[in-house]
Amino acid sequence: MESDNDSDDSGDDYLARALATAKQKGVIDDRSDDGASRKRKKPPVEQEPPPDKVEESQSDVVRSTLQAAGESGCSSTDEEYARVRYDTQHGEWRTVPGIPMLLVSSLGWIRRCNPKRGWTIAYKPKLDIAGYRRFIHQGKACAVHRAVCTAFHGTPQSKETSDHINRDRGDNRACNLRWASPSTQQHNRKKPRVQCNSKPVLVHHKEWDSYTPSRWFAGTNIAGDALSCSGATIRQAIRHGCFAKGYRVSLAKPPETQDDLPGEEWRRVSDTLKVSSMGRVQTTSNGVWQYKRTPPVSDGVGYALILINRRLHDVLYRTFYPDTARELTIDHINRNKADNRLCNLRSVTWSVQMTNKGHSKLAEIYA
Repeated sequence: MESDNDSDDSGDDYLARALATAKQKGVIDDRSDDGASRKRKKPPVEQEPPPDKVEESQSDVVRSTLQAAGESGCSSTDEEYARVRYDTQHGEWRTVPGIPMLLVSSLGWIRRCNPKRGWTIAYKPKLDIAGYRRFIHQGKACAVHRAVCTAFHGTPQSKETSDHINRDRGDNRACNLRWASPSTQQHNRKKPRVQCNSKPVLVHHKEWDSYTPSRWFAGTNIAGDALSCSGATIRQAIRHGCFAKGYRVSLAKPPETQDDLPGEEWRRVSDTLKVSSMGRVQTTSNGVWQYKRTPPVSDGVGYALILINRRLHDVLYRTFYPDTARELTIDHINRNKADNRLCNLRSVTWSVQMTNKGHSKLAEIYA
């Protein structure tokens, strides 16, 4: 009997210790007086500490600046609301002298004010066909690069324009912009434009052997730039069979076939220019018709140019359809600006052309 009592006591002690441990850890509750069953407690969830305060965003920075200055809707007093502010995402903000209700940043972002809708959030306008970022402000077309350059580098001198140092027209950071003269900008261009009446040439140095291939250039002016002479010197060397800077120059084969393409029809624009329904042109030089060729898309314009900065697609379509109204624009149906075939062109209104470019309604950009 004593051994049985000892075993029962030890069992009770073990159970009491287990219950005490469970209560201490919060796994179970005490029994209620009416003998209710024990309820399990869920272990407490440790809450994460609140995140550190994030640096104030650009929209909040500028908005607080405008509110602090007493801005109601759109204030036109630049001196009041245009405090120079900086944030890591958009850079330093400034106003543009002479353009009220506009803020530009050192990283190429803009904010503008609409009297009815208020201030926009920071955004970068889309690239246009020439590679620039432009926007409409107060009914006028504005260029981001010029606005940023004016805000951070002051007003330009006579005949100076805004130049992109790295030649990227979409990079409108203040450090990439400068005021430059036309000659400086010309030297900073990517490459010279090939004239539509240029002929490719081959140059071969007199000290090269017959196994060394000749160098090919798209035109005489480009060859002259590479050989440190003028295009006239290259053309004179071709005409008289002499050397230019130690190089013998000869005309290369035409880049395109000189036979008419299937279904190609030619129309005369003037005494010095003919265009075809396949988007090709033929010009004269000293009364001699030159190669038939397809003009390339001009750098910085986005369209093929002929004559004096006239767009090929416009001249071609109006030559074949001379009764086209002047208020209509000529649209590329497949959106390819290099495809100037007559079957790819049509006369439309400006709104239809903008729709064909894929310009949907602007996203909500107002804060």
